[in-house]
This record gives sequence, structure tokens and C-alpha cells, in this order.
Amino acid sequence: MRNFIIIILASCTFSCGSNKNSFTNKKRKQFLIHLNILDSAAKNTKGDTVSCCSTSIGFMVKNTNVKIHSEAAFHGFLFFTKGDLVEWHLFYEKKIKAPR
Repeated sequence: MRNFIIIILASCTFSCGSNKNSFTNKKRKQFLIHLNILDSAAKNTKGDTVSCCSTSIGFMVKNTNVKIHSEAAFHGFLFFTKGDLVEWHLFYEKKIKAPR
């Protein structure tokens, strides 16, 4: 009986802890669209701080656990850093990308 309880608890922990299944295909596509927008903006910026794309930044802040270096203003987030972008890419790789 004890082994049965351990197996149930372990399987629940592994299945409930997985964040990959919480992202639908639609949400996955939206995430990639916003990530591509932010990538393009970062490529066209020489410094570390990228000023643009408040909608895409807001999407990332809302849908990830990443703490960014910008604070929200009246119109949303006004900038992000290239370090924030790296963290969003890592979040995508670990939590959203479909297993191959």
C-alpha cells in the first residue's frame, strides 16, 4: 500500500509540475511572434537597452516568470534589455518548446 501511495504522489508531482502542457498551440504561436518581434528590435539596437514594443514586452511579462529590468509606465513597458531577451528565450526552451 505504501508503494502505491508513493507512485501516485510521484506521478502527480511530475504531471502537475510540467508547464509545457499549459501552453496551447495558439499561445505557443503568439509567444513565438512576440519573441521574433523583440529579437528584430534587439538586432537593430546597438546598446543593451531596447526601447520599443510595449505590447510584446507586456505579453512576455504576463506569460513568463521572468523579472525584467523595466518598470511599467502608464502606456505599458517602455523598454527591455538584451539580458531580458535571453531570459525569455531560456523560458521558451525550458517551458514551451514542444519536445522532439
